[in-house]
Amino acid sequence: MPLFDISAAEAVETRKANPFATWPERSRANRVEPVAKPFFKAPFRLRRGEAIFTVGSCFARNVEVELMKCGFEVPMRHLLKKPEFRNMESGIVNNFGTPSIYNEFAWALGERPFVPEEHFVEVLPGKFADMHIVPSIRAENWDWVLARRRAITEAYRTVRGCRVVIMTLGLIEVWFDTKSSYYLNAPPRPSVVKREPERFRLHVLSYEEVYHYLEGALRLIKAHGHKDVAVLLTISPVPLTATHREQDVMVANTYSKSVLRAAAEAAAARSDFVTYFPSYESVTLSARAVAWRDDMVHVTDAIVALNVSRLFEAFVDDDAIGARYQREISEGGVLMAVEWARKIRESDSGEAEAFFRRYGKLAEESVEFAFEYADYLTSKDDYAGALAVLDRAPNADEDLQVVIAGAKLMLKLGKARGAYERLDSFATPEQRLHGVWDNLVGAAKAAGDGELLKDVTERWCAAVPKKAGRTRTLTGRWFHMHRDFATALVYLQQAVKLTPEDATARIFYIQTLDALGRVGDAEANFALVRPTTPNEIILFERLQRRFGVAGNGAAGALADGNKVLERQPSEILVR
Repeated sequence: MPLFDISAAEAVETRKANPFATWPERSRANRVEPVAKPFFKAPFRLRRGEAIFTVGSCFARNVEVELMKCGFEVPMRHLLKKPEFRNMESGIVNNFGTPSIYNEFAWALGERPFVPEEHFVEVLPGKFADMHIVPSIRAENWDWVLARRRAITEAYRTVRGCRVVIMTLGLIEVWFDTKSSYYLNAPPRPSVVKREPERFRLHVLSYEEVYHYLEGALRLIKAHGHKDVAVLLTISPVPLTATHREQDVMVANTYSKSVLRAAAEAAAARSDFVTYFPSYESVTLSARAVAWRDDMVHVTDAIVALNVSRLFEAFVDDDAIGARYQREISEGGVLMAVEWARKIRESDSGEAEAFFRRYGKLAEESVEFAFEYADYLTSKDDYAGALAVLDRAPNADEDLQVVIAGAKLMLKLGKARGAYERLDSFATPEQRLHGVWDNLVGAAKAAGDGELLKDVTERWCAAVPKKAGRTRTLTGRWFHMHRDFATALVYLQQAVKLTPEDATARIFYIQTLDALGRVGDAEANFALVRPTTPNEIILFERLQRRFGVAGNGAAGALADGNKVLERQPSEILVR
């Protein structure tokens, strides 16, 4: 019987009302080139942070990565943390055909018992393999293989607690074990086939067979799963890498995907808890250079990210701006994410928190994005969070810009010595960058460590001699404010010799002489002050008043340096 039986009038009206009913033309902007974006409906909502059960071929593993990036829990990934799967790739859980998908749910949910003796084969003396796991895994002893099987079964059992299931169907050329009467998930090992050549048969499944096992898996999920379970069905765009039939692999693959696509359509039409998501169409109808890696088998990360982003845009509640940036970042990647981060951070749209929560992990891929994220957190006075973001940036320990920004944040957090240590290794004799030395001096001052300050001052002056006068001026001023007038005098005396025209250095020098009771020397230098900047003029006018009030320069009149206006260090920013 037909999947849909629609009256003529309703069919015509539907076509007229549907803006996506006709194929787009190349003469205008379209939803096919270069990246295909087929329309779909979203009959339910995803809840951020919830657990999503994923099952299927290698494309499902790509989807898992994107789900985790966006803050969703993926229970199947927990399997890789178990001892039996340590150091294994995520592809260990690939499941390619509807019969093998059904098998795993049947074993996990109690529909059928798993009998190890039927499914484990000895491939070497004392070494066994589970024939329902990809054959690339090394054979192990019986107990280890059994423990691995139990872990897989337990992982599939977690479907009971997941409201959303994403199932990706892969292929229809499958292997049948005549001894156990079960379909395998992958080809049997060559050594086993050689030993038992009549045991295994290649079956190219019909539509009816594919649908039978798919319907069986869905029935189990509905019966044993979450009471509000919703299943998203997808077809893996990844083609057959090789066919065992006497035809071109392209032809064999077209049949395979067509049957799977037809079965998925039927399942979605007949089960109200099943929805079809057209990621397969998006990939296969997009430009090959955009969608496929160089091996022309696996899809690009960008096309996966685009489709997952489209899924979120439809299934997760977001307002208009959220939908826009999701779409553009999906298409433009990290560069677009950086641009959107800047726009949203600088705007007052209220989107920033949600944006950075969603895309925050991009800080691990892009220094530019990490800075935008850190700037946002800094604006919220979350200096610890900003520092954590920068520390996750690519090459964080080697990127000087990241190191300097991190040091500034540590100063904000009151971790002056940590800031000093972070910068110190970059303060080499060849270092000319002002930001390194200036912040290193700032860290030494914030730590209240005069010896550190002396050390870095000498190193800075040696590395950048033309800045020596100014450097010694500021160091001398710090010692003056900490009432170490003798040390202050040493640095300020050197400063006025190096830069005699610097009014700021001369004013601070006069203050220190006066603090030491050397009033005559202070007055002698008074006439040498030539203020030029507004700040210097203010300092000098105050100096004149104080000396005049004190009666021709009374000793100690300027000793309280804290009351004299001085140039403060520039505000510490992330950049």
